Amino acid sequence: MPFTSKQLELYFSRIDYQGSTQVSEETLNNIHTAQIFSIPFENLELQEIKNASKADTIIHLDEKSLFNKLVINRRGGYCHENNELLATVLSTLGFTVDRLAARVLIEPNLSITHKLLLVTIGDKRWIADVGFGANGIYKPMLLVPDQIIKQYGDSFRLTREKDKYTLEISQAENWVKLYEFSTNPVKAIDFEPMSYYVSHHPDSIFVKNRICVLPTPEGRITLNNDQLKIKQGKRKTQISLKDGSAYLEALETYFGLKFPKETQFKAFATQSTDAWCSLFRKATVGIGLLSALLIAKQVQQRWR
Repeated sequence: MPFTSKQLELYFSRIDYQGSTQVSEETLNNIHTAQIFSIPFENLELQEIKNASKADTIIHLDEKSLFNKLVINRRGGYCHENNELLATVLSTLGFTVDRLAARVLIEPNLSITHKLLLVTIGDKRWIADVGFGANGIYKPMLLVPDQIIKQYGDSFRLTREKDKYTLEISQAENWVKLYEFSTNPVKAIDFEPMSYYVSHHPDSIFVKNRICVLPTPEGRITLNNDQLKIKQGKRKTQISLKDGSAYLEALETYFGLKFPKETQFKAFATQSTDAWCSLFRKATVGIGLLSALLIAKQVQQRWR
């Protein structure tokens, strides 16, 4: 179901977008980057104690629920939420949008649980993805293999083998495979069991860990349980957070997420061995609290 003009207005306000809404490559690019810089990738709803004991706790993927959560309540979400919001907006504006399913290639996941979008404009096809979190793309990418695309300091490429495309990111002079996908469209209803799996299975990283990621033009801000990591250009900062008011303040300061002061989360995992989460840790070296405070002050301007 398409969004109303009022819903579009509120969405554009949420992502601070004042640009064109005409179907074009420029509009696609600008809306994509505006959303990814404004709506965090996060799973904190699954980590709140008030939700942990409910057997029927489900991330709802219908348009009304997503709009209320991500736009009205100014929360973030994971791929099935953030990308579905973008898909609905683009479809409402007249873009041709297909939903695709991808197999995550970062151990130990290796499952077809990721959602991305394929947007067709004329004779060109673009992948759009505002919901991969760690090391995902910032801008849409042309569906053309073997071209190195630099986006805000990171380099990506697509490779192709038969009908499968693989998205890769360059890290430490190596190409790291993120996920693989085909261009066969997937119906929205088929993502429901994928979302249920990643939000309920005990081995899911979203069940075991608190995760929050916000890309910025200078890098990324990531939270993995109690470790807050900030990459700003070549500067990298790491801070250990304690539960309580300081934790909630960090969520608001760095991610624009406001929680009631009585909010309680599940206890931190004693040890995280997920390779997906290890992407947060690569090449991240703490340089002190002062640098983090300076970065926080800059980031905080975006939420005013």
